[in-house]
Amino acid sequence: MRYTEIMQIIGMIAPSIFTYILASKKSNHDILKDNLNILQREIETTRLENDSLRKQVLELMSENARLKNQIKVLRKK
Repeated sequence: MRYTEIMQIIGMIAPSIFTYILASKKSNHDILKDNLNILQREIETTRLENDSLRKQVLELMSENARLKNQIKVLRKK
């Protein structure tokens, strides 16, 4: 094997080893707390995205109603 191939293999394995070492030093409680914090952040992000999408839908519905009214007016002319 060439040096670059060996370094690539080490580069692929190193993160897993690092994660294993960190995980082995943490208690289950700490790991669960970390996971809970991650999930809470994801929930908050999702909630904000949903709020934004709801606002966009309402704006589009208002625009749709306005355009329908315009079409009715134009058809009457």
